[in-house]
Amino acid sequence: MSDVRRPIVMMSNGVLERMHTTRWLNAEGPFFVVTHDADRARRIAGRTAPLTQIVITGSPDLIDSRNAGLELVDDNEWFIGLDDNIPRIDAVRADYYGAGEFIDQDQRPTGAKTWREVYRTDATARLRELAEELIVRCEAQGTIYGGFASMENPFFRLRKWSSVRFVKSKLFVMKKVPGLQWGGGNYAHDSWMSAYAVAKYGSVVVNNWVHPVHKMYEAGGLGHGRDRRPHLDPALEAICAQFEGLVAKGKGENTALRFLRTNEQSVRQWQSEHLFWEDWKP
Repeated sequence: MSDVRRPIVMMSNGVLERMHTTRWLNAEGPFFVVTHDADRARRIAGRTAPLTQIVITGSPDLIDSRNAGLELVDDNEWFIGLDDNIPRIDAVRADYYGAGEFIDQDQRPTGAKTWREVYRTDATARLRELAEELIVRCEAQGTIYGGFASMENPFFRLRKWSSVRFVKSKLFVMKKVPGLQWGGGNYAHDSWMSAYAVAKYGSVVVNNWVHPVHKMYEAGGLGHGRDRRPHLDPALEAICAQFEGLVAKGKGENTALRFLRTNEQSVRQWQSEHLFWEDWKP
């Protein structure tokens, strides 16, 4: 693995009760925090290491914070992005993690009572190692966006790697190519970026064996799911129109989008039918 220390950019609304990430991220050395105003910045400063740089956008919108975060990174540089409400990072236990790219859960787990136990090994201190592994995989696939499992349930996480899947911005890696900007607004920016990366670069990369633990709809964020829907649904419909034939709205209360092309070969077919993506810029 590379010994390059990638920039880390954390989004924060400055709500101290949900700022779990800084409890362990301070040990990683200086990082960036992006927030909305001076009052929030003052609260955040009390929870971060002295060398942390806090950037104020002057805007209440999360999408503006996401794009301000990109401005902190050099062109063609990889960085680690994350939210402020991650108490820990879990990963598959080391003996399984290093023994291939598929876990056969029809077998009994060794040294554990359940598969959940195997998947819940604390890997918080391995943030940079896991991010670097993901970056190497992204580079090999020629994409700019990668992330980790969005659900905890191990029975949906048998294979280590996925390449056509939505990457949540809870914890991710990204290569800041020139001109890159987030789209999709406050509520669907990671859905938009996932669709864009697959459309433009043919894939994303998701490491299903790593899961950033977090509470769904924790107070101090964008609100509960029922409060988000009136804002989320129009944003998702716009993404479906922009990436027609590639994504569609998912079903269920907590779903966003689903890919209509589900593997890299079918994505390449979609790209061949939409040649303008070769030169498309965000």
